[in-house]
Amino acid sequence: MGTGMAGTRMGTGIAQGNIDNGMGVTAHVKVDHRPVTQQGLAMSTRPLGPRREVVDKSYFLTELNQKTKAIRTEISKMSTECEQIHKDNEKYASLDQKRESIWNEVKNLEGQLADFNLAMNRVRHNMPVDELRDMYVIHIYQTYPEIKSK
Repeated sequence: MGTGMAGTRMGTGIAQGNIDNGMGVTAHVKVDHRPVTQQGLAMSTRPLGPRREVVDKSYFLTELNQKTKAIRTEISKMSTECEQIHKDNEKYASLDQKRESIWNEVKNLEGQLADFNLAMNRVRHNMPVDELRDMYVIHIYQTYPEIKSK
């Protein structure tokens, strides 16, 4: 029927056995998940899945009660945390006072140890006991001035 080659179709200009399978034809593209924003089509913004069809007064009251319950739960948690912080602060203050008193006791005991070591050193070097006693009395008067006033 015409002058065309055998195996061709008239009017298409493409040989039937020679279809070009380029990247655009064979690519698997899912377009159902891509929103269309051109050509006047609107995007669907509602969530997928089952949802209440009729939104009435009881629906909003239930939502409000759930949110109120969540807020009350959070307030309760925060109140518990505040109470724990106050307890910890009180413990810290008492422990700090105890630390201070122990620190003072340690300093006092270190001073006594230094005095005993000094006395032992003097005894080892054959210092007379009378001189050692006099040094002790002078040391006591210097350390505790309230004794001197008696």
